[in-house]
Amino acid sequence: MAAGGYAAALLLDGNSLLRRENLRAGEDTVRRWFNAAALVRPANEGGLVVVTADDTAATGALLRWDPLDMPPENWHCGRNSSYRPPCGSPQ
Repeated sequence: MAAGGYAAALLLDGNSLLRRENLRAGEDTVRRWFNAAALVRPANEGGLVVVTADDTAATGALLRWDPLDMPPENWHCGRNSSYRPPCGSPQ
């Protein structure tokens, strides 16, 4: 790793990562993006992260640097944590 962090990171083809047939595709993509972006020096020191993906909750979380701010509809159950599908899961 470069001393002080890398000057830039290019996060290419984000749409392909986000559209994978996987229940955790969004979470995995955000994790990968944050891991890569964490290696880049801060913006006030000239660091730059470029992501090529549509405007989604995942890209918004990266732009805000807030991985926990992914909206509930992107969680694996498709709803917020208070939702329990009518398939016999615990209340």
